[in-house]
Amino acid sequence: MSEHSGTGRRRALTAVVGLVLTALAGLVSTEPTSAAWTNDVHVTAVATTATWSTGTTSCTVVHLVGTVETVTAGATCAVSGVKMQAAGWWGTAPSRQTNLDITFTSTGAAYPDYFRFTVDLSTTPGLPNGWVWSTSGTGVGNLVVRSACSALPSLTATSPTTWGPPTTLYTPLYENRAGNTASCL
Repeated sequence: MSEHSGTGRRRALTAVVGLVLTALAGLVSTEPTSAAWTNDVHVTAVATTATWSTGTTSCTVVHLVGTVETVTAGATCAVSGVKMQAAGWWGTAPSRQTNLDITFTSTGAAYPDYFRFTVDLSTTPGLPNGWVWSTSGTGVGNLVVRSACSALPSLTATSPTTWGPPTTLYTPLYENRAGNTASCL
């Protein structure tokens, strides 16, 4: 065997090892990534005193583009409170009920904008202790419920798409949705 054939093998082996190492380096190197889809979201929450509660809330100003709900750039909304209407609550556990008002503030929102919001109903002042959320349901009010009854006390809803920005929406709240017309999903 000649000395050159050994050198050729070493060169070939070195080239193969170099290619493998280069390929491995390409597999383990990372490049920064970014989201393929982004959307500006404007969300605020405002807390007030007295008989109002906001709990955990979010609110987004949206409008329809065709049938697609789209965030309205530069507009903001906030759930400013949740309270029982003047009648309070009635009935006995576990079948009590009440009517709730949900109030809003907004800036930059105008027709045809509407609000998509989430609110924690368990923080409503005056709601009886021991309210049973597992059987609760929202009734037919003037908001459009987008969440399941099983998600209560967290309620996700929209204002009607044809009204423009609201200042107050209401919904009945049933402790036992059986036998009542529930609007939650």
